Amino acid sequence: MNMAACRSAGFAGAALLALVGCGASDGADAIDPARKTRAPADVVRAAIASGTAEEISRQCSGEFRYNRDHENEVQTALATKYGANGVPGWAENPDGIMSELEIQDAAIAYIQRRRIVMTQAETWCAAGRLEVERQTEIGKYLVAR
Repeated sequence: MNMAACRSAGFAGAALLALVGCGASDGADAIDPARKTRAPADVVRAAIASGTAEEISRQCSGEFRYNRDHENEVQTALATKYGANGVPGWAENPDGIMSELEIQDAAIAYIQRRRIVMTQAETWCAAGRLEVERQTEIGKYLVAR
């Protein structure tokens, strides 16, 4: 299983494109449940947390680094949980964890919830500090420098 699937579009980039109207989805990338097997909710949550933390660490690199050890622990646990019967269909499907539209929606929701100004690194840092302080799943992916 690869958390990079969630991060591949670029968390802030996806949100920025959506906010300025460039490349906004018309729903064509929406998942047809009859065609594709979707990842379980815990895999989706881990992918969102991982991608969000990585973006915070990029935007606030002087204060945080991304915790690859935690990512490896989560991946191992999820692989153990879901890998008993071979590779699940969603793990082989590029949109199996999240579609681009879902990544964009998650990014925008997080930015709004944490009152992040995308061009102001300090707002990303404040969000990261809050995640670490509250010991959220996102915060577990962040290590203070």
